[in-house]
Amino acid sequence: MAFQYFPLDTPIHRLHALTKLSIVAVFTLLASLILDPKYKIPLIILVCLYAAVARIHWGSTLKLVAFVAVSLTIANAISSLFIVQPTLFKVYPRAWASIVLLPITPASFPIFGRTAITMGGLLWLISAPLSAIAVIILMSTHIHATSLNDTVQALSSIHVPFPAVYITMVALRFAPELIGEFTLIQRAQTLRGWRVNTHNPIKMARLYAPLLVPVVKSVIKSIDITAMATQNRAFGLGPVTNMARGKMSSVDRGILLAVWIFFAVMLYLIYARNVGNL
Repeated sequence: MAFQYFPLDTPIHRLHALTKLSIVAVFTLLASLILDPKYKIPLIILVCLYAAVARIHWGSTLKLVAFVAVSLTIANAISSLFIVQPTLFKVYPRAWASIVLLPITPASFPIFGRTAITMGGLLWLISAPLSAIAVIILMSTHIHATSLNDTVQALSSIHVPFPAVYITMVALRFAPELIGEFTLIQRAQTLRGWRVNTHNPIKMARLYAPLLVPVVKSVIKSIDITAMATQNRAFGLGPVTNMARGKMSSVDRGILLAVWIFFAVMLYLIYARNVGNL
Protein backbone atom coordinates (compact mmCIF):
# COMPACT_ATOMS: atom_id res chain seq x y z
CA MET A 1 0.00 0.00 0.00
CA ALA A 2 1.18 3.55 -0.71
CA PHE A 3 2.14 6.07 1.99
CA GLN A 4 3.78 3.47 4.20
CA TYR A 5 7.43 2.82 4.94
CA PHE A 6 8.99 -0.14 3.12
CA PRO A 7 12.63 -1.00 4.02
CA LEU A 8 13.90 -1.62 0.50
CA ASP A 9 17.48 -1.37 -0.72
CA THR A 10 17.33 1.53 -3.17
CA PRO A 11 19.63 4.57 -3.59
CA ILE A 12 16.89 6.75 -2.10
CA HIS A 13 16.42 4.49 0.94
CA ARG A 14 20.17 4.64 1.61
CA LEU A 15 20.22 8.44 1.78
CA HIS A 16 20.30 10.18 5.15
CA ALA A 17 16.93 11.39 6.43
CA LEU A 18 18.12 15.02 6.40
CA THR A 19 19.03 14.72 2.72
CA LYS A 20 15.58 13.37 1.88
CA LEU A 21 13.88 16.04 3.99
CA SER A 22 15.86 18.72 2.15
CA ILE A 23 14.77 17.32 -1.22
CA VAL A 24 11.13 17.36 -0.10
CA ALA A 25 11.43 20.91 1.28
CA VAL A 26 13.17 22.35 -1.79
CA PHE A 27 10.84 20.82 -4.38
CA THR A 28 7.74 21.63 -2.32
CA LEU A 29 8.79 25.28 -2.08
CA LEU A 30 9.56 25.42 -5.79
CA ALA A 31 6.18 23.86 -6.62
CA SER A 32 4.49 26.66 -4.69
CA LEU A 33 6.68 29.50 -5.97
CA ILE A 34 6.57 28.56 -9.66
CA LEU A 35 3.27 29.57 -11.23
CA ASP A 36 3.79 28.84 -14.92
CA PRO A 37 2.50 25.33 -15.78
CA LYS A 38 5.17 24.78 -18.43
CA TYR A 39 7.86 25.07 -15.73
CA LYS A 40 5.96 22.86 -13.31
CA ILE A 41 5.89 19.96 -15.76
CA PRO A 42 9.73 19.49 -15.74
CA LEU A 43 9.55 19.74 -11.95
CA ILE A 44 6.97 16.94 -11.86
CA ILE A 45 9.14 14.84 -14.19
CA LEU A 46 12.11 15.21 -11.80
CA VAL A 47 9.90 14.27 -8.85
CA CYS A 48 8.57 11.21 -10.72
CA LEU A 49 12.14 10.07 -11.52
CA TYR A 50 13.02 10.46 -7.83
CA ALA A 51 9.97 8.37 -6.90
CA ALA A 52 10.76 5.73 -9.54
CA VAL A 53 14.26 5.23 -8.13
CA ALA A 54 12.67 4.72 -4.68
CA ARG A 55 10.26 2.17 -6.25
CA ILE A 56 7.09 3.59 -4.73
CA HIS A 57 3.69 1.95 -5.16
CA TRP A 58 2.20 3.98 -8.01
CA GLY A 59 -1.34 2.58 -7.93
CA SER A 60 -2.60 4.15 -4.70
CA THR A 61 -0.46 7.25 -5.17
CA LEU A 62 -1.91 8.03 -8.59
CA LYS A 63 -5.45 7.53 -7.27
CA LEU A 64 -4.84 10.15 -4.59
CA VAL A 65 -3.13 12.42 -7.14
CA ALA A 66 -6.18 12.24 -9.41
CA PHE A 67 -8.59 12.87 -6.52
CA VAL A 68 -6.68 15.91 -5.22
CA ALA A 69 -6.12 17.32 -8.72
CA VAL A 70 -9.84 17.15 -9.51
CA SER A 71 -10.75 18.60 -6.10
CA LEU A 72 -8.36 21.55 -6.49
CA THR A 73 -9.54 22.19 -10.03
CA ILE A 74 -13.12 22.38 -8.79
CA ALA A 75 -12.13 24.54 -5.80
CA ASN A 76 -10.13 27.01 -7.95
CA ALA A 77 -12.68 27.19 -10.75
CA ILE A 78 -14.49 30.12 -9.08
CA SER A 79 -11.34 32.14 -8.32
CA SER A 80 -10.08 31.69 -11.90
CA LEU A 81 -13.14 33.59 -13.16
CA PHE A 82 -11.81 36.75 -11.48
CA ILE A 83 -8.45 36.63 -13.32
CA VAL A 84 -9.52 39.24 -15.86
CA GLN A 85 -7.07 42.08 -15.21
CA PRO A 86 -4.17 42.12 -17.71
CA THR A 87 -1.93 43.86 -15.13
CA LEU A 88 -1.74 40.57 -13.19
CA PHE A 89 0.61 39.10 -15.82
CA LYS A 90 4.32 39.93 -16.03
CA VAL A 91 5.61 37.35 -18.52
CA TYR A 92 2.75 36.31 -20.78
CA PRO A 93 1.51 38.94 -23.25
CA ARG A 94 -1.27 40.81 -21.50
CA ALA A 95 -3.33 40.98 -24.67
CA TRP A 96 -3.21 37.18 -24.96
CA ALA A 97 -3.85 36.53 -21.23
CA SER A 98 -6.94 38.77 -21.25
CA ILE A 99 -8.58 37.04 -24.22
CA VAL A 100 -12.14 36.24 -23.12
CA LEU A 101 -13.32 32.74 -24.00
CA LEU A 102 -16.64 33.03 -22.20
CA PRO A 103 -17.99 36.15 -20.43
CA ILE A 104 -19.83 35.44 -17.17
CA THR A 105 -20.81 38.80 -15.61
CA PRO A 106 -20.33 42.42 -16.82
CA ALA A 107 -18.22 45.02 -15.02
CA SER A 108 -21.38 46.63 -13.62
CA PHE A 109 -22.48 43.42 -11.89
CA PRO A 110 -23.06 44.03 -8.12
CA ILE A 111 -20.38 42.86 -5.65
CA PHE A 112 -18.51 40.53 -8.03
CA GLY A 113 -17.92 42.91 -10.92
CA ARG A 114 -16.57 41.52 -14.19
CA THR A 115 -15.91 37.78 -14.36
CA ALA A 116 -15.08 35.61 -17.34
CA ILE A 117 -13.19 32.55 -18.51
CA THR A 118 -9.97 33.94 -19.95
CA MET A 119 -6.71 32.46 -21.19
CA GLY A 120 -4.95 33.81 -18.11
CA GLY A 121 -7.63 32.36 -15.86
CA LEU A 122 -7.12 28.92 -17.40
CA LEU A 123 -3.36 29.15 -16.70
CA TRP A 124 -4.14 29.99 -13.07
CA LEU A 125 -6.62 27.11 -12.90
CA ILE A 126 -4.06 24.57 -14.16
CA SER A 127 -1.27 25.75 -11.87
CA ALA A 128 -2.58 24.62 -8.44
CA PRO A 129 -3.34 20.97 -9.37
CA LEU A 130 0.14 20.61 -10.89
CA SER A 131 1.68 21.79 -7.60
CA ALA A 132 -0.42 19.26 -5.69
CA ILE A 133 0.75 16.44 -7.98
CA ALA A 134 4.41 17.21 -7.24
CA VAL A 135 3.87 17.53 -3.47
CA ILE A 136 1.83 14.31 -3.15
CA ILE A 137 4.41 12.26 -5.07
CA LEU A 138 7.19 13.80 -2.96
CA MET A 139 5.44 12.97 0.31
CA SER A 140 4.59 9.46 -0.87
CA THR A 141 8.25 8.87 -1.76
CA HIS A 142 9.53 10.25 1.54
CA ILE A 143 7.15 8.13 3.63
CA HIS A 144 7.94 5.09 1.46
CA ALA A 145 11.73 5.52 1.81
CA THR A 146 12.13 6.94 5.34
CA SER A 147 10.93 5.51 8.62
CA LEU A 148 9.05 7.80 10.98
CA ASN A 149 11.75 7.39 13.65
CA ASP A 150 14.47 8.49 11.21
CA THR A 151 12.45 11.57 10.26
CA VAL A 152 11.82 12.56 13.87
CA GLN A 153 15.47 12.01 14.84
CA ALA A 154 16.70 14.01 11.85
CA LEU A 155 14.47 16.95 12.74
CA SER A 156 15.54 16.73 16.36
CA SER A 157 19.23 16.67 15.40
CA ILE A 158 18.95 20.10 13.73
CA HIS A 159 17.05 21.46 16.77
CA VAL A 160 13.67 21.90 15.13
CA PRO A 161 11.17 23.07 17.82
CA PHE A 162 9.08 20.32 19.38
CA PRO A 163 5.74 21.74 18.13
CA ALA A 164 7.02 21.56 14.54
CA VAL A 165 8.30 18.01 15.03
CA TYR A 166 4.99 17.08 16.61
CA ILE A 167 3.00 18.47 13.67
CA THR A 168 5.28 16.64 11.22
CA MET A 169 4.89 13.37 13.10
CA VAL A 170 1.10 13.65 13.21
CA ALA A 171 0.98 14.53 9.49
CA LEU A 172 3.15 11.56 8.51
CA ARG A 173 1.15 9.20 10.70
CA PHE A 174 -2.08 10.62 9.34
CA ALA A 175 -1.24 10.17 5.64
CA PRO A 176 -1.46 6.33 5.61
CA GLU A 177 -4.72 6.51 7.56
CA LEU A 178 -6.16 9.00 5.07
CA ILE A 179 -5.21 7.03 1.96
CA GLY A 180 -6.54 3.82 3.50
CA GLU A 181 -9.85 5.46 4.38
CA PHE A 182 -10.06 7.04 0.93
CA THR A 183 -9.55 3.66 -0.75
CA LEU A 184 -12.16 2.04 1.50
CA ILE A 185 -14.76 4.75 0.79
CA GLN A 186 -14.04 4.61 -2.94
CA ARG A 187 -14.56 0.83 -3.01
CA ALA A 188 -17.75 1.11 -0.96
CA GLN A 189 -19.20 3.76 -3.27
CA THR A 190 -18.15 1.76 -6.34
CA LEU A 191 -20.05 -1.26 -5.03
CA ARG A 192 -23.08 1.01 -4.73
CA GLY A 193 -22.80 1.86 -8.43
CA TRP A 194 -20.68 5.07 -8.23
CA ARG A 195 -18.83 5.84 -11.47
CA VAL A 196 -17.12 8.87 -13.02
CA ASN A 197 -17.96 8.48 -16.68
CA THR A 198 -17.88 12.06 -17.93
CA HIS A 199 -15.32 14.69 -18.93
CA ASN A 200 -17.65 17.59 -18.17
CA PRO A 201 -16.15 19.42 -15.12
CA ILE A 202 -19.56 20.45 -13.75
CA LYS A 203 -20.97 16.92 -13.97
CA MET A 204 -17.69 15.55 -12.58
CA ALA A 205 -18.02 17.80 -9.51
CA ARG A 206 -21.50 16.44 -8.89
CA LEU A 207 -20.37 12.85 -9.38
CA TYR A 208 -17.53 13.31 -6.85
CA ALA A 209 -19.91 14.54 -4.12
CA PRO A 210 -20.69 11.00 -2.83
CA LEU A 211 -16.94 10.54 -2.41
CA LEU A 212 -15.98 13.97 -1.07
CA VAL A 213 -18.53 14.17 1.74
CA PRO A 214 -17.58 10.91 3.55
CA VAL A 215 -13.86 11.60 2.98
CA VAL A 216 -14.11 15.03 4.65
CA LYS A 217 -16.00 13.53 7.62
CA SER A 218 -13.38 10.81 7.93
CA VAL A 219 -10.53 13.35 7.77
CA ILE A 220 -11.98 15.37 10.67
CA LYS A 221 -12.41 12.23 12.78
CA SER A 222 -9.00 10.78 11.93
CA ILE A 223 -7.14 14.00 12.78
CA ASP A 224 -8.49 13.91 16.33
CA ILE A 225 -7.68 10.21 16.75
CA THR A 226 -4.13 10.57 15.40
CA ALA A 227 -3.42 13.66 17.52
CA MET A 228 -4.68 11.96 20.71
CA ALA A 229 -2.68 8.80 19.97
CA THR A 230 0.51 10.87 19.59
CA GLN A 231 -0.18 12.81 22.78
CA ASN A 232 -0.83 9.57 24.71
CA ARG A 233 2.69 8.47 23.80
CA ALA A 234 3.98 11.59 25.64
CA PHE A 235 5.62 12.92 22.48
CA GLY A 236 7.04 16.41 23.02
CA LEU A 237 7.45 16.24 26.82
CA GLY A 238 11.23 15.99 26.57
CA PRO A 239 14.18 15.77 24.20
CA VAL A 240 14.06 13.13 21.50
CA THR A 241 16.78 10.57 22.22
CA ASN A 242 18.32 9.21 19.06
CA MET A 243 18.46 5.42 18.99
CA ALA A 244 21.34 5.51 16.51
CA ARG A 245 23.34 8.47 15.27
CA GLY A 246 23.58 7.97 11.54
CA LYS A 247 26.44 9.85 9.92
CA MET A 248 26.02 11.59 6.61
CA SER A 249 28.12 10.09 3.83
CA SER A 250 30.00 12.09 1.23
CA VAL A 251 27.18 11.29 -1.23
CA ASP A 252 24.65 12.77 1.19
CA ARG A 253 26.70 15.91 1.68
CA GLY A 254 27.18 16.32 -2.07
CA ILE A 255 23.46 15.89 -2.81
CA LEU A 256 22.54 18.20 0.07
CA LEU A 257 24.85 20.92 -1.25
CA ALA A 258 23.63 20.49 -4.84
CA VAL A 259 19.95 20.64 -3.81
CA TRP A 260 20.29 23.90 -1.89
CA ILE A 261 22.48 25.49 -4.59
CA PHE A 262 19.78 24.53 -7.10
CA PHE A 263 17.16 26.13 -4.84
CA ALA A 264 19.21 29.35 -4.52
CA VAL A 265 19.65 29.56 -8.31
CA MET A 266 15.92 28.99 -8.85
CA LEU A 267 15.04 31.68 -6.30
CA TYR A 268 17.25 34.15 -8.20
CA LEU A 269 15.65 33.21 -11.53
CA ILE A 270 12.10 33.44 -10.10
CA TYR A 271 12.47 36.82 -8.39
CA ALA A 272 15.12 38.52 -10.55
CA ARG A 273 14.29 37.09 -13.99
CA ASN A 274 10.59 36.25 -13.62
CA VAL A 275 11.25 32.64 -14.60
CA GLY A 276 8.17 30.58 -13.76
CA ASN A 277 5.92 33.59 -13.26
CA LEU A 278 2.79 34.32 -15.22
